[in-house]
Amino acid sequence: MMENDANAANVEELSAHIQLAASRVKSLKAGTPQYEEGVADLEMYYERAVQVRKMRIETLEEVIHETNTRHVQVVRRWKWGMLLIASVSAVNVAVFAPEVLDAVAEAVAPVMTLDRVITNVLLLSAVIYGMVKADTPSTRN
Repeated sequence: MMENDANAANVEELSAHIQLAASRVKSLKAGTPQYEEGVADLEMYYERAVQVRKMRIETLEEVIHETNTRHVQVVRRWKWGMLLIASVSAVNVAVFAPEVLDAVAEAVAPVMTLDRVITNVLLLSAVIYGMVKADTPSTRN
């Protein structure tokens, strides 16, 4: 953020110049060459201040964009990592402890009706679709 600190310093310096030029213009009589020169200086300082503000805004927008990009990458890694852990855990239970699956099946059999199975499959499908959809490139900025 050094660029932004430099931009902030430039804004402060220009603000001081603008205040000085404005006080000088106020003390001069309109129509004199010194007055016109003071007004020209004031306009130049204002234009420069606008340029510096624009540069500062662009710097901050870039920082926000980079931060958002990193955030999306971290979330994506965590999401797929958790899915991988859940999948490996399910395979481990199925391979190394099939009796646990039998016990779970017996425990949920009374409440696991066809409509609940269909609902759970649809919910799982929606979650997986959302995860895949989130990882596809978007046309939005």
